[in-house]
This record gives sequence, structure tokens and C-alpha cells, in this order.
Amino acid sequence: MKKSILTVAMLIAAMGVKAQTTIDANGVEIFHVDSLFEDASNLLLTSKVVEVPDANQAEIKRRILNYAGIAFRDLSKVLVSESDDQLVFNYITEVHYSAGLVAGDLPEYIRLVVQIKDERFRVLAYDDGNGFIPGTYGKGYSSPAVPAHTNYFPSRFKNGIAKNKGMWKMQFQMIQGLDNNVNAMVNAFADAGSVATSNEDVAGVSDNW
Repeated sequence: MKKSILTVAMLIAAMGVKAQTTIDANGVEIFHVDSLFEDASNLLLTSKVVEVPDANQAEIKRRILNYAGIAFRDLSKVLVSESDDQLVFNYITEVHYSAGLVAGDLPEYIRLVVQIKDERFRVLAYDDGNGFIPGTYGKGYSSPAVPAHTNYFPSRFKNGIAKNKGMWKMQFQMIQGLDNNVNAMVNAFADAGSVATSNEDVAGVSDNW
């Protein structure tokens, strides 16, 4: 699957989202795994329930598909499942990292699930693993290719924590970038599916939404 590029408006929105970091006793900025994941065991990054008074299931679905057609360059490559009550998108977001002379963009698959009922819908975003990373080879060093869906973001934390310091600096930047990008996308879909809405962040996922 070729990656789909987000619109400029979405990228600007992502830049405006503040990551959920804290400062440890040594004054080092840290990111806890529970600040990135709503449910790390199921790779659920975040979810949101949106109330849409007087809008039926078909109308909410129409609004979301209209937005998705703008947000993604080629919707046919991103929309992987569609039914009356659920849409599933699989796309790649890129998170930037840099430390000293090393810099790049990590491709990461996100599975975005939109579940739809009359007058409400729910958006769920899951970590679906890295995109394909080609190998690099040079004089005195080599880095083999990494197949898609090999690494997931929980592995970027050590004992549930990532520090913005030393060798962990790049991992920290990747985590912060993913947090920003995913929350911006979920909020954009939540806004797109509604006109006058009451948005409710939900802690945990159940069938009683």
C-alpha cells in the first residue's frame, strides 16, 4: 500500500497539538507509555465519542467520507473496510526525529476505525506498526531493511518511560510526533462528522458507547 499524504491543513493542526510530557526529579522531560496509549495492550492510541443530534447514521457516514476524500490523496488506497455502521482507514503518518548528525522521518501505519450509529459516532486510532524502512549501506556501516508492521511504539519505551535525553532523544521525538499527529487526525475526523457537537473523550473502550 502506498502511503497517503495528509493535507497541509492537517499538518498544521498536528503541529499545534501539545504532547503529554512531564519533568522528572533530574529536570529531564519524560513521556509515559500511558500518555501515548489509551490501551497499550491492544495498541489503542486514543478514542473519541461524538454526539451529533438529529443526524442519522447515513448522514454521519457521508460527512466522514467527504472529509476523508479531502484528507487523503487517494482514498481508495486508504479505506480498507466499509459498511453501514463502520469505516476502517489504514494510512501512514511520518514522525520526524533528529539528534546531532542523525535525522529522518519514521513512517508509521495508523488504523483509524469510525463506528457509526444514529446521532453519534466513535473514532478509534490504533498503532499498526512501522512502514517499510529501506536498508542503508555505506563504508564501514550498514543498516538492514525493516519490513512493514515489524515494530510498534510500546517497544520505544524503557520500563514504560521515554526520556528527552542522550540516546533516548530520537525515540522521545518519535513518540511526541506520533502523539501530535494521531490526536490531530482523530480531532479532525470528530469535527468533520458533526456540525454542532458535544465531544466526549472516553477512558477505555467498551461496547456501551
